[in-house]
Amino acid sequence: MLRENFTVVGDNGQTKTAQEEEQTDLMQKESENLYILWCTGRPSIDSMLLELRFVKRQ
Repeated sequence: MLRENFTVVGDNGQTKTAQEEEQTDLMQKESENLYILWCTGRPSIDSMLLELRFVKRQ
């Protein structure tokens, strides 16, 4: 759904890979219960930051 609506999905402009053509994981793991995804490239929307916060497991 996000790839249909945004030109760039998952690249925050700060992440560098050894090969720029190589696809990396789109979701970035910030902690055990927090994942983020950044999107841009839709008219009238500058960017979107999607945060998934899960309940911590013990």
